[in-house]
Amino acid sequence: MPQPPSCERLSAETFRQHALKDILPYWYEHALDRECGGYIPQLDRRWRVTDPSRKDIVPTTRLIYNFCQGRLLDGPAWCAEAARVGLDFFLAHFWDKEFGGWYWQVSREGEPREDYKATYGQAFAILALSEFRRAFGSTTRPGSSQAELAQVADEALRMARRTFDLLEERVYDPVHGGYRERFQRDWSEPDPMRTQNSQMHLVEALLALFEASGEERYLNRAVALCHLMNGKLFDQEQGCLPEFFRDDWSDFPEQQGDPVEPGHQMEWAWLLLRTYAYRPEPVFLDRAKQMVDFALRFGWDAEFGGFVTTLSRRGEVRNPAKSFWQQCEGVMAPLWLWSQTGDRRYWDAFERAARYCFAHFADWEYGGWFAGLRRDNRPADDAKGGPWKADYHQVQMCAEVFRLLRSREKFPPVGTGL
Repeated sequence: MPQPPSCERLSAETFRQHALKDILPYWYEHALDRECGGYIPQLDRRWRVTDPSRKDIVPTTRLIYNFCQGRLLDGPAWCAEAARVGLDFFLAHFWDKEFGGWYWQVSREGEPREDYKATYGQAFAILALSEFRRAFGSTTRPGSSQAELAQVADEALRMARRTFDLLEERVYDPVHGGYRERFQRDWSEPDPMRTQNSQMHLVEALLALFEASGEERYLNRAVALCHLMNGKLFDQEQGCLPEFFRDDWSDFPEQQGDPVEPGHQMEWAWLLLRTYAYRPEPVFLDRAKQMVDFALRFGWDAEFGGFVTTLSRRGEVRNPAKSFWQQCEGVMAPLWLWSQTGDRRYWDAFERAARYCFAHFADWEYGGWFAGLRRDNRPADDAKGGPWKADYHQVQMCAEVFRLLRSREKFPPVGTGL
């Protein structure tokens, strides 16, 4: 049975061990489909399969990403096996050989079931492929198993580049900027609604592709998307980022443009700061502060702890329940800001959010994390995994925090915790 961290300070090693001991082994043991390949992520709290019939692009690519992070965190040898199982199935069955791009969903055996093309899904494909290249792209000696894995990593990078080129050709909007959201299988009939979410995950994916390839064009496009968010998407008056937009990035009436999600404010913030590390444009740092401050001011539940799910643009709580992924963003973004500014407020916010996660979201009885909690922190459902949950946010949080803390020599005094 996993055990909660007992150390007084939340160290870099606390987070590395949480990923490698409390999260990844459970996915390795229970999610790998050893009969058909790939992963089956539909799992209940005790890690029992609830629906073996489907495999979706989001949990597939997120689990590939997770096991790549396990390797990058110097985890067990089975991280390579687990990542390879997912990648082999993904390359063989999710790619549309006629029209290009990645299907949204296939059957357990790999037959297309939902064959439309979503930009969100293409972004996660680029992310997973790029991280596979970063994790396994070096070899020790010709002819070794590592050399074979490196060849697969080269193919992953080739497909990541191919996916980006396809998005540039079929999805990018040269008039209004950014990328359209969803298409039929043949890339026809684009959905007229747009979201900030797909653009945000493309920033994440393009930064990963830049780091995997060293090619500036991917960083340039990530920077352009950051400027798009700053210039057209961000609500300057209210100091927050709405979720939904028309095709030309104009606002919907507020009842449609709402809700505002604290998690996305913070997710954009730390991605802006990652971009800022390569292109130190002051607007990226200023906007990151503004978005995190909005989330901390209005999104943190002062009574029960944790970040609420949704707000209005004016900061009114719309849904007080707690979702797992928003808590992870609430750990990473303040720590990123502290690392850039040295402002103690952000360290305290990081420590408070992290201790909340370990106290309430980590499942210390069965491993992994709960998907959602009610406002008073009682579990809201019995799912450990599903079409949208594969503990990618948690593993990403552990990896980002580990790298940030490891790079710092001094930490503030231990805070008050919860």
